Amino acid sequence: MFSFLLFSESNLFVEQKVFSPFVGTAKAFAISSLDLNVELDYKNSKFKFLGGSHYTSFFFNRFKLKHKLNYFSLQDKLFFTEFRFGLFDSDILNLQFPIKNTLLVENSRLNRFYNTGVSVFFDDELLKADIDFLWAKPQFSMNDFSSFFGKPVFDDFFLLRTNFSVKERYKVSPSYFHVKAMLKNDLSVPFVFLDAAFIENSYSVFFSPIENLNLSAKLAIIHGSGTLKFHLTNENQHYFLFPYIFYNRNILFNTLIIKSEFKSVYKKNNMRISFSGTLYSLANFSGSDFMHSKKKTNILYNGEEAKSYSKIKSINNKHFLIFNTDFSYEFNPATKLFIGKTIPIPILNSENTSESSSSQGASLFSDFKFNSFRNIDFLLSGLSIKLLIKY
Repeated sequence: MFSFLLFSESNLFVEQKVFSPFVGTAKAFAISSLDLNVELDYKNSKFKFLGGSHYTSFFFNRFKLKHKLNYFSLQDKLFFTEFRFGLFDSDILNLQFPIKNTLLVENSRLNRFYNTGVSVFFDDELLKADIDFLWAKPQFSMNDFSSFFGKPVFDDFFLLRTNFSVKERYKVSPSYFHVKAMLKNDLSVPFVFLDAAFIENSYSVFFSPIENLNLSAKLAIIHGSGTLKFHLTNENQHYFLFPYIFYNRNILFNTLIIKSEFKSVYKKNNMRISFSGTLYSLANFSGSDFMHSKKKTNILYNGEEAKSYSKIKSINNKHFLIFNTDFSYEFNPATKLFIGKTIPIPILNSENTSESSSSQGASLFSDFKFNSFRNIDFLLSGLSIKLLIKY
């Protein structure tokens, strides 16, 4: 059996107003979306080819992004094993964002990501194991970054993700992510180094208590650690007023994050309604900070040398709750309407509230809790409307 599907999409988004403390107005449009799906079944083998191109334009205050994504993927299922390989090109056509009084502009920056994976099915597909790899060396260099700002360069970007599921009802998903990056000046000399790794173990359960209603719950435990090193010298920071002969700083950190999620989906005929709540909890963040520096000896600086070592104060019991609700209705196979609403809720403990009671942050959260509920901003905040037309 052979099937061939070529379709394009037009997506329209309404203006999204973001209330205090996240003040701003966002607009996003997806334009010129083209996808190709080819499937071929032959005896015990099933081959699938996916490919496409997507263009996106996004605006948020002075931040602007024009982005194009091209992708293709090959899948081949033979008996009880499925093999996957694909790549996608992330092409930044234009990127602008302000840093203080500087407008940074990037044009035509291409990043290529590769992924490969394998799935094995057992006992007539009641048991399933997936292993997937994603790796890349992203480029993200600002054209007008001076030597003071630096240019980000990624040496390593690697993700290993596994899934073990039973009857599509219970799932265990260990993952490993590693990133190694540096900042280079305009002469490509590195002076800031980042090396971090994160391990995630997630546990999910899916069940359907009544017809047309699907429920799921997920618990994820994320542990991360890494180092951030600064090595600034008069040679790699060659602007006139740089005060140091050298400035070295070594920051080590460890973090533990717990993610809890509940989701419900109701489907009937052409209508779909979903509701989800996700709680992110920072259980712990700690580390150490070592600094060694020596200033220049001239009319401005006295050649002072300094050393310091301190432990980073532990941060814990920080929570962030996100509610999402979505409604979709399919008028016909070619036209579909989506309406979504996202409500972020930062949860402050009593200690944080008392510490910030006299600060501007307290007034911002106060405005979030009371004033925004009395005006139209709260109704529009996090609201998106999308019309999907296939032709």
